[in-house]
Amino acid sequence: MLPTAAWLLTFRTYATWLPGDARGWNRHSTSSGPSEREHPQAHLARHAEDHLTSSPVTLTPQERAVVERAIRDVCSHRLWHLLALAVRSNHVHAVVATAEAPPKVAGAWKAWSTRRLREDTGGSWPAVWARGLSQRHLPREADVATAIAYVLEGQDGPRE
Repeated sequence: MLPTAAWLLTFRTYATWLPGDARGWNRHSTSSGPSEREHPQAHLARHAEDHLTSSPVTLTPQERAVVERAIRDVCSHRLWHLLALAVRSNHVHAVVATAEAPPKVAGAWKAWSTRRLREDTGGSWPAVWARGLSQRHLPREADVATAIAYVLEGQDGPRE
């Protein structure tokens, strides 16, 4: 187990931002530091689209509420300190303080959320989340405060 640390974690819903995307994309989405955004590559985006196993997932407001409750519940159950959370239609941003490794935290969030979505909506949900996550270590209190502000107030436009 790691000493308690704060992290900004971001993960996306399935197939909503594929490699080669016209918006740019990060080749190394699990890096803990800044990563360079790759330029759009139409051939790579077409290849990724051709290999999808299900349709892209966009969460409705009701489904976002289910995901938010699931994340809050797992944090409470595992004694992780959730400092900020924003569940959007195609991604989740969260600031958490925990001794666990970020992939374990995000993995639990994804698993609990998927299970709750299946239970609460009666849907099959073959794939809900994209693989991987973005994890940014927040070593100073100022970094934590900036990340919290970003998650709670810094999103572009109304909650989608």
